[in-house]
Amino acid sequence: MPLRYLTIILFSLCLQSCCWFGQCPDPTPSETLPTFERTPQVSQLNINYLQEISGMVSSFRFPGHLWVQEDSGNEPRIDLIRNDGTHIRKVSFSGANRDWEDISIGPGPENGKNYIYLGETGDNNAVYGDYYIYRFEEPTEGQNSIDNYDTIHFRYPDNASYDAETVMVDPLTRDLYVVTKAQLNVRVYRLPYPQNTTGLTVAEYMGAIKYFLIVAGDVSPDGSEVLLKSYNAIYYWKRKPGESLYQVLSRAHDLSAPYTVEPQGESVCWSTDARGYYTISEQGNSSQTPPLYYYSKK
Repeated sequence: MPLRYLTIILFSLCLQSCCWFGQCPDPTPSETLPTFERTPQVSQLNINYLQEISGMVSSFRFPGHLWVQEDSGNEPRIDLIRNDGTHIRKVSFSGANRDWEDISIGPGPENGKNYIYLGETGDNNAVYGDYYIYRFEEPTEGQNSIDNYDTIHFRYPDNASYDAETVMVDPLTRDLYVVTKAQLNVRVYRLPYPQNTTGLTVAEYMGAIKYFLIVAGDVSPDGSEVLLKSYNAIYYWKRKPGESLYQVLSRAHDLSAPYTVEPQGESVCWSTDARGYYTISEQGNSSQTPPLYYYSKK
């Protein structure tokens, strides 16, 4: 993370605490919303090379496990860890890691299969113009490399360049959503299903939402609950019948979910049963490998 973001983060701490650039929660009756344990379960990773985790998803193929990925400067691979922090294995990726910033999991082209979506969407200096999301089936037992994958190549309208650290797949529509990071009102783009894997797509601009420094997000497996994460807060929405994912994000969040502020926390994901969510941080300036946190519903 460039040093210029440090001042922005301090600025956002003040603004978001006043609900200026993270809208104040919608006064939805509390009985319709979940409550979460405020003290997370903490698990220490048993490996020290995972120091720049910028995305994480729960595994459907291996219950109780998570896939994590690291961003620029690291080898192209994803790692499987158990939810107690035990590292299981790494799976190499035969493409490049220019600046992976998020990972999502959900449905794709073939019914009954779960696909991983790797977001090559980081752009700290806003210079690239071309961005990619790599899609492949969740690796199987004993699979040590990913050699077959689809490439979803996209640009933003008017050839704009953005740093985006949030990629989400909507399990209800299979559309992909990309949320930018550093605008005072971050921008939401959509890549509608079926995504083009043979040419260039211009992402559809859906609109801006009143949030700032958004670094991660996830949709629950049934599509009914949504999380967005900044460096200092996690926002929760309960999806209403008939809402598109953009309509969910464009209204005020229903509640601020519990969050222990991390050194450079850029990952959040639901558990596969949506009974809670996980966070983990990049090491940043910390001298310790950051732990894995799990916040369960009461």
